[in-house]
Amino acid sequence: MGPSIKASKIQWHQGIRMKEWSRLEEVFLQLKSNSNQMAILELHNEDDVERLEELQLQQADLRALANDLRLEMSTADLPKELVSLINECLEEEQGFVDKLYRLRMEYSNKIQEFRNAAITKQRYETNYSQTEGFFVDRQR
Repeated sequence: MGPSIKASKIQWHQGIRMKEWSRLEEVFLQLKSNSNQMAILELHNEDDVERLEELQLQQADLRALANDLRLEMSTADLPKELVSLINECLEEEQGFVDKLYRLRMEYSNKIQEFRNAAITKQRYETNYSQTEGFFVDRQR
């Protein structure tokens, strides 16, 4: 193989690799966009909860696609820009997981307050078996 054939073969491999990286980059940009959208949702709002479910389904599909693309790619190292984008996606998702954890703790505390109130009510509320009616004294 002459030098020009080797050079064209290398360029061809680099072109394929760039296309794969470009497709992978698109997937991660969409993942990042979805993570940003999830982060601004107000989860106290029912419409936002529905939107969250849609975004989570999209995230799962995008992750599967990213995994498939990565398996198709050669074992060559990813460009620094793509690694940086992947790390940004991970940070965004971790931030959202932290938000969900805080909400979970908030709701858990509220549920515990309701349980405590119910227990207190049961302890101090007197139960009457008959609160209204007549009493008839037969001995008179």
